[in-house]
Amino acid sequence: MSGRIAVTSLSHAAPFRHVAHAGGQYVLAHARALASAVDTVYFVPESADNAAAQADTWSDSVSVELVSTRLGRIEGLVQRALFLLDPYRWNAGYTRAAVRNPDLVASIRRSDIVEVQWVEYFRLVGFVRRVAPNVRVIGVVHDVVCERIHRHAINSPSRLVRWTAGVGRAVNRFRERRLISALDTAIVLSDKDSGLLADLGVTCHVEVVLPDLEEPGMSDAVGPNSVDGKSVIFVGAFRRPENETAAVHLIEEIWPAVVAAHPDATLHLVGSNPSTRMLAAAENEASVHVTGFVDSIELFYRGARCAVVPLRTGAGVKFKTLSAMLWGVPVVATPVGTEGIGEDSLFYAVSDTDAGLTDGLVHCLNDDQAMVAADRTRTWARARYTSEPFEERLREIYGRDLSTRIRPAATDDNGAQRK
Repeated sequence: MSGRIAVTSLSHAAPFRHVAHAGGQYVLAHARALASAVDTVYFVPESADNAAAQADTWSDSVSVELVSTRLGRIEGLVQRALFLLDPYRWNAGYTRAAVRNPDLVASIRRSDIVEVQWVEYFRLVGFVRRVAPNVRVIGVVHDVVCERIHRHAINSPSRLVRWTAGVGRAVNRFRERRLISALDTAIVLSDKDSGLLADLGVTCHVEVVLPDLEEPGMSDAVGPNSVDGKSVIFVGAFRRPENETAAVHLIEEIWPAVVAAHPDATLHLVGSNPSTRMLAAAENEASVHVTGFVDSIELFYRGARCAVVPLRTGAGVKFKTLSAMLWGVPVVATPVGTEGIGEDSLFYAVSDTDAGLTDGLVHCLNDDQAMVAADRTRTWARARYTSEPFEERLREIYGRDLSTRIRPAATDDNGAQRK
């Protein structure tokens, strides 16, 4: 289309309106923000969600191509075993197929910009440069891999895993610096991650873009003192080890003391792919409810007295924390759960100990002023983590002319305008 910017995106996930994980939610918001002036072809690994995204024609400006990721059984086992030493190889099947894909090569050569989502995919930047030496390359750093590995190391009960992760972190600091520096522009989702890249010695241009987590209904959400009952919510894609481990620990080590103080309290673990360990732990606590995937999380947030984010591992900004803030729900979390967002005063309680998290939950469920404070925090979050500031930043980065274009109103999953 004349006057439009052509983008090829190399990504783990395509924009999909029913995506069940935070990274995919970012990709969807990212695509929506640029759709009025950018035509993007996503080349993504074969998966059920990506196949559904290919069939989901929500925008004429977005198309999806599936790339085979098949590995031999032995190669797949070796890849998983060496993940901590070489996390950039977890997409080895995708990488192998991508460099041999004539449609991908042709798309890169037609593009004004090649966009790469997730640091693990940045190893393809060298291939992109060979195919189209003058194309502009923008990478989205969803989280800093070295930090993720470091936390996995210090929190693992296995001495071998801690040692392996420690070696992997040392090796990958150099690799991550080199991979990110090969970009023209790196997009990070918090000032904290910008600082981490500076500490790594990254030399490319770095832009901070606070993510858009706005959802229909947030503008009139909850409000002070409007919630009956004592419901606590923990949201996550429980296929991710950091969420699953945190959920089991919450059920077994923290929640019993909360219920002892509040016998009528309930805990809702809301998200896709709950593990057998989670389900087994929940069977022993009648007040714990594991939902699995839900089409809409709105009712859970509207009924929540408190949100808990008990993560000890992982990296990057936790979208679940920001979502709770935007819904006006008080947050009790670990420092990992609040990192990259703001001062501890924005949250009801922040603690790295089980006792501190328990105390925060017990007091929050009995504090009539907790939601009054959370309503003020919601105003703070809405000024930063909603569609308007997000879209303005992406327009600025992807092309100065984007800021002068008229964009259609964004829509929710049912086609209704999002205000």
